Amino acid sequence: MNKIYQFLIVAFLLIGCKTERQSLTKITYHPTSIDNSITPDDTLSTLIKPYKEKLDKKMNQVLSSTPVDLVKWGEVNTLGNFTCDATREYVENHTEAKVDICLMNNGGLRSNIFAGDILVRNIYKLMPFDNKLIIIYLKGDEMMDLINMVAKNKEAISGLLLKLEGDKVVDAKVNGEDFDPNKEYAILTSDYLYHGGDNMSFLKKGTGYIDLELMIRDVLLEYCKSKPNGIVVDNKSRII
Repeated sequence: MNKIYQFLIVAFLLIGCKTERQSLTKITYHPTSIDNSITPDDTLSTLIKPYKEKLDKKMNQVLSSTPVDLVKWGEVNTLGNFTCDATREYVENHTEAKVDICLMNNGGLRSNIFAGDILVRNIYKLMPFDNKLIIIYLKGDEMMDLINMVAKNKEAISGLLLKLEGDKVVDAKVNGEDFDPNKEYAILTSDYLYHGGDNMSFLKKGTGYIDLELMIRDVLLEYCKSKPNGIVVDNKSRII
């Protein structure tokens, strides 16, 4: 009998603990405009002030200067020319690697740099991601995929000159020489593109690659720092 009583007590307890399943029936919100009417929190401002001053001092350091606007729009992609030429020159001067072409995606170049001083913050805005530089070896069909992709999207490039008639590539030169589909070319690019970013999956089909263990942002910082009298920018289009 005691067992029956114990069973009934446990059953009542379990039934009493049972809760109804809740379901969302309504959502309400109250928009808050973020403008000058919001008063800064003095406590928080005081707390971050020394860190902000230290960061601003670093970010406002002048590295070099540019005589022209470095932009992605217009007839000449001066921002792409600068980024590709700078990374290519740095790699060839500071590693044993040989580079035929440097390829970057315009989408990865996040901020223009206008004529005048080039600050540390300009490079961080241009390249906010921790992307690394790698070298890929391509030939044949994979090189044609690269050439057609560059021509279609007007991507940033160095070492490659394309001539178009409409949407068709009628001439391609690599460092002044006619493109040879039977030759293997060393392509300097980012690990993001190598892993298929911006639909460039053909880069994975290469014969091999080298991880240079260099951050693109760090390379650009060092390159500009080495040009205290100003950088030289190629102001000619590479896709004509």
